[in-house]
Amino acid sequence: GGNQTLRFLGEDPAAVPGAVAAAVCVSVPCDLTTTERALARPGNRIYLNNFLKTLRDKVRRKTRTFPGLVNLDRLARVRDFQDFDDLFTAPRHGFRDAAQYYAEASSLPVLEAVRVPTLILNAKNDPFLTPECFPEAQARANPALFLETPATGGHVGFVPPWPGPYRSELRAVEFLGRVLAS
Repeated sequence: GGNQTLRFLGEDPAAVPGAVAAAVCVSVPCDLTTTERALARPGNRIYLNNFLKTLRDKVRRKTRTFPGLVNLDRLARVRDFQDFDDLFTAPRHGFRDAAQYYAEASSLPVLEAVRVPTLILNAKNDPFLTPECFPEAQARANPALFLETPATGGHVGFVPPWPGPYRSELRAVEFLGRVLAS
């Protein structure tokens, strides 16, 4: 969701409705090409397999409603996100293949165009994010873009001492409150 939100905000800033006053994006894979490679690393295999199982199950359910949507034999052989995106995501969205989809759907190239105050909160220890997903140069060049990179938080973790709200939620409320009050 964060990558799509950033893509929406930066692709055509004039088309962003005025009611969108600010945004917060947490654990954002701004560069889909390098993120796909990171997810394929052996240390992330358990996550990848879980994601792929969920995606395969969803696609199988969709084929009950839409027979022929995808080749189920090929779906069973999917071993990584590139396989899945080549088979399903890219063709469904008008892309030639996963490589074109990753290049054209990544938010990284449009971050400098974002005009709505936007916080990107990406933990340094997020196992899915690569250095390209920490857009420091874009944040320095764009006064509407705020990048925060805490040392810990994992991928959408930001777990507090229990009980309590997640640190990412607290930071989002704080950022939005400050922006909306000004």
